[in-house]
Amino acid sequence: MSIDAPLFLEPHVRPTRWGDGELLSEFGVHLGDVLPTAGEVWLASDYPGRESRIKNDPEQRNLADLMKSDGAFILGDSYKEGATFPLIIKFLMIGGRLSVQVHPDGESARQLELSDRGKHEAWWILGARPEATIYFDLNGQYEQRQLAEAIAEDRFQEFLNLFIPKANDFFDIPPGTFHAGGNGLLLLEVQERCDVTLRVYDWGNKETELHVDKALEIGMTTRRKKESPLAVAAAPFDMNRMELEPGQSEIVGERKSAEVIVVSRGNVELQFGKNQYSLKAGDTTIWPAALASGRILTKDGASILRTFPMNR
Repeated sequence: MSIDAPLFLEPHVRPTRWGDGELLSEFGVHLGDVLPTAGEVWLASDYPGRESRIKNDPEQRNLADLMKSDGAFILGDSYKEGATFPLIIKFLMIGGRLSVQVHPDGESARQLELSDRGKHEAWWILGARPEATIYFDLNGQYEQRQLAEAIAEDRFQEFLNLFIPKANDFFDIPPGTFHAGGNGLLLLEVQERCDVTLRVYDWGNKETELHVDKALEIGMTTRRKKESPLAVAAAPFDMNRMELEPGQSEIVGERKSAEVIVVSRGNVELQFGKNQYSLKAGDTTIWPAALASGRILTKDGASILRTFPMNR
């Protein structure tokens, strides 16, 4: 491994039709000049076309390159030959409204030839304007026919739970869960390395390509697999949200698992050996599994998210 240090990742900003880049600075994340229509910032990914560049790599490689050459160093004992980095982590800046969508589990994704894996994700709300909303899961037991009729009649939202989110709310979104958010949300999304999204409803917007039949099939089928409608599938990642008090420090790297660290508020210092690295809100680091442990500390207080892939 040519980098015997934490991996510091370059963010990849993408515009979307529902994006509002001002949400970043509004809630304390400063990434420099960001387009007003920016809706996504890919923070950690080796997904084709969205690969994170390693800022401290003298060879200017990206995460996909390093997974090919040094995957065992990054993932540790969970690495298998040819493995890709198992997570995608993003900021979402939702000024408009996301379409109501659903993601498959691994079995459904393979049966429908959509992907070789499913998509479990989670949202950590970093900031929300007063008018922000989240629609999450069905609010009752319905037949697929009823849902299809509601979509055709532009009233699908009546069948979904409505939440008024606030900062630090957390939503675990297992496969098969209908969900949407909008009207002024900044959130941190952790998901499996799968980019399959099936849109079932888009608030009457006729220009959006919908996947109603497949989305309803996945939503209803996955729901029936559960012991109860409210049962939550075990996430393939472990998320640890931490509020660091002024002067507080924590050990990193002691689990001997790959760890992704995202700073969402304030400034921190990473200590590794004799080196010390400064990180601000919006910065992302991967601590490889095979790297010796270090420390993370803050002088004035900070919020961070530590995410570990789970070998399930």
